[in-house]
Amino acid sequence: MAIEVKYTCPFGHTCEKTNNGVIERCVLYLELKVKNNVTGEESSQYNCSMNWNVILQNETNSRIIGVQQATESFRNEMINVQPLMIGNILKRIEQ
Repeated sequence: MAIEVKYTCPFGHTCEKTNNGVIERCVLYLELKVKNNVTGEESSQYNCSMNWNVILQNETNSRIIGVQQATESFRNEMINVQPLMIGNILKRIEQ
């Protein structure tokens, strides 16, 4: 016999409980696959989507900061090389 899963109200209930052979689970209770940065091991974790939202926002923020730093570094390199490029262009025009 399969266990019935009943989805409950997202607020005011526990995330998951068993009641008379029925699993009552919050609709916001989600499973995400997470990777341990130290060991590289992948695992599944269940948590409320409200909690996952905060975790994912922090992860996104750290990645955006990395992209911003790479863009800034590229910009700085282009500024350093720009006088050389302009000098080469002027030499070719003068020839």
